[in-house]
Amino acid sequence: MSRSGRTLRGSMQLRLLLIGSLPLLLITVLFTAYAIYSRQGDILHRVESFGERTAGYLANTLDFAFFALDLLLLGLLFSSLLFFLASHMYFSYKLFKVKL
Repeated sequence: MSRSGRTLRGSMQLRLLLIGSLPLLLITVLFTAYAIYSRQGDILHRVESFGERTAGYLANTLDFAFFALDLLLLGLLFSSLLFFLASHMYFSYKLFKVKL
């Protein structure tokens, strides 16, 4: 009988430990999900702002190249624009699993 009494007490202590740790586990999961979600939003915002700055820079540079009729500069800008678009599409695919 003493053996079964120990098992029951151990089982009760285990149950209390599990019930007590459930709120901590829930809080940990919620904070982890929030941290992941906020970091993903921050990364997306950085990518979008980088794209806006790059588009603004290219627009200003293309204006100059069009008005100056500099074909060499236009060719270089076109090739760099294609490289930028390809790398951006690759980054978006890898980060967000976007289907192209």
